[in-house]
Amino acid sequence: LMAEGHVVGLTITLVDGDRTVWRAGFGQANREADRPVTPTTLFHIGSTSKTMTAMAIMQLVERGLVDLDAPFTRYVPQLRMLPRFRDDVITVRDVMTHHSGIPGDLINLPEIATAPDSQLDRQLLRALRKQQPVRRAGEAWAYSNVAITLLQNVVENVTGQPFEQYTRRRIFEPLGMRSSSFNDARQPGRKVAAGYRYATGQTVQAVRQPREYVNIRPAGSVYSNA
Repeated sequence: LMAEGHVVGLTITLVDGDRTVWRAGFGQANREADRPVTPTTLFHIGSTSKTMTAMAIMQLVERGLVDLDAPFTRYVPQLRMLPRFRDDVITVRDVMTHHSGIPGDLINLPEIATAPDSQLDRQLLRALRKQQPVRRAGEAWAYSNVAITLLQNVVENVTGQPFEQYTRRRIFEPLGMRSSSFNDARQPGRKVAAGYRYATGQTVQAVRQPREYVNIRPAGSVYSNA
């Protein structure tokens, strides 16, 4: 399957209940350095990160600090957009379920880039002041990385803690996930699987790509391993 899909490296873990049955690495984490993938090799897990962001919000809901059906601006008063719909109110639930009407991506910002940018959440709030909602809140499902990223501001405004610190102390450390973090800039390059794309011609070749940083952290920046 790896040969068929031109996959350089991957890990697999089989879990039964709360017990790890088997785990292994296949292929190479870095083809140029001839470094094999092992169960400890770190990979970007992409948008699966959103489930961990949702967990952070739901912890605050359980503690009575966040109401899912309250206006989002109760917790993030910095959110302002150009008016389009009269009496439109975006709730926390709307944001978490991709029903907010907030644009999905703002392509003029370094959402995914070759350098880390820890201020992107603030840049998003400034950029949204010049944007209109694309649809009325609660009207339709539409995937929005930008909206999910704003949940970072809910966590930070409610708890007074940086998002990365809160999730590390309240989610990753209690679960024993000591290699996992929303701050992908903290992960040393030697532990991270290199990225490749495939160029097709007379032969198919793996072309090494620069390391990527997901600056919309709550939406997709988590590194983890098997």
